[in-house]
Amino acid sequence: MAENQKIQQIDCTKVPEPTLRRLPWYLSNVKLLKQRGERFVSSTQISKEINIDASQIAKDLSYVNISGRTRVGYEVDALIRVLEHFLGFTEIHKAFLFGVGRRTFARLRSEAFRT
Repeated sequence: MAENQKIQQIDCTKVPEPTLRRLPWYLSNVKLLKQRGERFVSSTQISKEINIDASQIAKDLSYVNISGRTRVGYEVDALIRVLEHFLGFTEIHKAFLFGVGRRTFARLRSEAFRT
């Protein structure tokens, strides 16, 4: 996927729940591979790391509209970008916390948790 291509919108309701549960694993693994200096990753490489069949990984990734190149794999940066976008990791989400005690409330107000 070229840098200037826009990430397509994907209908999340058509993605099976088991696939949705596996996608964060793939993202985490691909980020580790990037830290090791990998530029491309295949479904076989991911499969060896997390013990999921390579054909299942390829099928799961097809739901997020990214395609790899034969004998090369997926571009690591593009795969990270697409998975983060699909999983909503590129957006800030509001959340409510109930039952927070005084210590936790104080920690949440500290600089470490401010954006």
